[in-house]
Amino acid sequence: MIQLVADGTWHGLEDYLHADVCKRAAISYIGPAAADLLDLTADDMIIVDGSDVALLAGQVDPNTISRWHKAGVDVRTLPNLHAKMIHLEGGETYAIIGSANASARSRDLLREAAVLTDDE
Repeated sequence: MIQLVADGTWHGLEDYLHADVCKRAAISYIGPAAADLLDLTADDMIIVDGSDVALLAGQVDPNTISRWHKAGVDVRTLPNLHAKMIHLEGGETYAIIGSANASARSRDLLREAAVLTDDE
């Protein structure tokens, strides 16, 4: 299955992102809404651009990163990251690749798109 998720991308992915699955993500922009959008837990991992440049520019919300870290999420940083991808592994395995940053602006204002697939 390959599915295009557009016009309400984050809402269209909610069932997958809030399922009890292992999440591995690489998303460059992490806003304050990211914790609610991604629902990361102790078994999950996320890569962000946590560089000083990104933090000073407001591209990564330090409170969200701190919240994830305290919850046991494996938070990693990769300077100049521009990716937006999520790998979900549980009963089934899915990959999500798209344009959406993890932010309220991306969820509420921007026209984003993502491809959701379970194809190996």
